[in-house]
Amino acid sequence: MQHHYRKLLVLLVVIFISACSPVGIKPYSTSKNIPPELSFLPIDVNVTMIDTVDAQTALSKRNLYFNDLGTIKPIQRKQCSLEISAHRGDYRQDESSRLAITAALRNGFNSVEIDIMRLADGNWVNYHDPYTGRAAVHLTGKRMNVERMNIGDWNGLRLRNRNGGKLLNIRPNTAVEAFKVFAADALPGQKLNVEIKSDAHAYELKAIDLVLQRTVGAGNYYYSSMKPDILIKLRDINNSVYLGFIQRPHPESIKRLKKKLQTAGKNDKFYRAHKSAIQWSGKIGSRAYRHWGYKNYTSKNALRKIANELGPNVGLHLDIRDYSNNTKVKLRATKLGVKLYTYSINGPDYHEQKLLQIKQRSIKLLPKGVIVDNSPYHICQRLFGVTNKEVEYVGKSAVGRYINSLPNDADMDRLDEGLDYIDSGYYFSMAGKLRRIKYSSNLRKRINPIMKRHRTVINDEVLNFNNGKPIQINLEIYSE
Repeated sequence: MQHHYRKLLVLLVVIFISACSPVGIKPYSTSKNIPPELSFLPIDVNVTMIDTVDAQTALSKRNLYFNDLGTIKPIQRKQCSLEISAHRGDYRQDESSRLAITAALRNGFNSVEIDIMRLADGNWVNYHDPYTGRAAVHLTGKRMNVERMNIGDWNGLRLRNRNGGKLLNIRPNTAVEAFKVFAADALPGQKLNVEIKSDAHAYELKAIDLVLQRTVGAGNYYYSSMKPDILIKLRDINNSVYLGFIQRPHPESIKRLKKKLQTAGKNDKFYRAHKSAIQWSGKIGSRAYRHWGYKNYTSKNALRKIANELGPNVGLHLDIRDYSNNTKVKLRATKLGVKLYTYSINGPDYHEQKLLQIKQRSIKLLPKGVIVDNSPYHICQRLFGVTNKEVEYVGKSAVGRYINSLPNDADMDRLDEGLDYIDSGYYFSMAGKLRRIKYSSNLRKRINPIMKRHRTVINDEVLNFNNGKPIQINLEIYSE
């Protein structure tokens, strides 16, 4: 017993030493100059936009506003009954970064899901894949097995920008850094979903739980894992925390994902450049899948076993394909006190489509929550219509009038892209398609002249081809 406590003490020291002081985005500002007309909106309202008051007022008539991160948020989400968890943090930010966690909290997710893995020296890190290369790259260019790395190797990693793959001068989080970033910005009720991906001894899991209690606080975090033995150990350590058992994806979902990656490898420049790595990791994934096998835990006996082994406050996290094929699992799980959450490896649109089909049959069949790579606004709007326009607003600017003219199926997450189509009268629908806005020609005449004042006009440089001097052309590439 003393031997295990000595190991626990050493592990706690290792974990705390490896954690640097986390730096997230700026705290909520209470001193910014919010126009009186927008004082009814939440404190994180964006006041730096073009035609701020008009645009935000037009959005508010739809129960929406732009926040300081430049993203759309519902003012109220009362009719959206799902608990929404941000898969690996906010999907718009770089994976395993501090901003991925902070942005998810600021954008109104109920919980933030992060993956943690154990390095060879006992340190725990915030990372998803068993090998480096996709989300982060080592400065040496060497592909590494994460669980065989030490903290020195980890400090040599650099995150890959999710839009294009460019390397950033930022390394991925350690586990404790991720915990501290969450604790610094979480609002009451927001929770951290810690998915444990590595095998671990009980004393190692005890150390993780103690660190979480000290940084995040009891009741503000929970665990999930594909490994039943990990969850059983955690229940012995913490008899009240929620434990979510993740059922492996449906074989058809794996098949479709593999086909998608192969197609992307042929057509997309980034995937072409990393085709061999994708195929190699796919083979590893297939071997692991065959090793662990696929087992469906939605039967009454399987659910009862989960409840008996993991105790109270337990849940089953299912691939949406499994859940939609057998929605009767909701009734069985409810009777046994097992909560149900869904996820998808086949994309957020497929996940939402399946949830919408289930809701159309009966809202009572929906799961308790979802783990998604989309915004709370998008999934709530598509399933529950939380932003339906009820009051007409006569905008004073082109942006205000454009927002007011959009129908209820407009995807406000893509509002900035939609402004590029304002002259032609199109918008992006929630289904991802360009559709024509049905508004009068008089409204279009009022919109166009005002929009032109906000449009940047680029004039070609006049080139002299007759002086015999070489012509130098500089191409400047900007990225967010």
